[in-house]
Order: sequence, then C-alpha cells, then structure tokens
Amino acid sequence: MKFKAMKDLEEVELKGPSGNKWRVKLTRSEQNAACFTLGWNNYFIRDHELEIDYFLVFIYDGNSCFEVQVFDLSGCEKEQAYFVQVKEEEERMFLFHLKLI
Repeated sequence: MKFKAMKDLEEVELKGPSGNKWRVKLTRSEQNAACFTLGWNNYFIRDHELEIDYFLVFIYDGNSCFEVQVFDLSGCEKEQAYFVQVKEEEERMFLFHLKLI
C-alpha cells in the first residue's frame, strides 16, 4: 500500500476540487492511524464549509499530495468546492504555526 511509505512525512498537501492546494500537517497516533492536524480544521474544513456527515474521498498521488473529493449530504459532489480559493493569509499562518511546533 502506497500510504505506508508516508509514515515519516509531516507536511502534506490537500488538493481540493478547485485544483488549489492546502498544506496541512499529517501525524500518526500510537495505533498508527494517520490524521490531519495543523491546517485541517482552521483552513481546509472552514474554506470548504464542510459539515458533519459530508463524505470525503482522499486519493494519494505518491508525492505528499492527496486529491480530495467532497460530497454533501445528498451524496452528490459539493459544487461549491470547485470554486474555493486558498487565502494568502492562511498560507502565511500555516508556515508561522509550523515553525512554532
């Protein structure tokens, strides 16, 4: 499985349906489960206006990038996700917080 090769990565990109990329931190739990931390809640989720019960599909490209598909409660792709932009201030704040860690 390609994902196992990522276990030493800390920073990855999430490529949204708009083609724009958000940088987030990837961490592993003690049970070896991967989860997104820094940049996930405060940037990616907020920008895409994700809600509970939305369905996301992550496709790993092998180069520290996940392509993300967003589906809403109806099970259809969320059309607004194709128009979401990365805010310049978010990128600066991500880099700032990454340095603090």
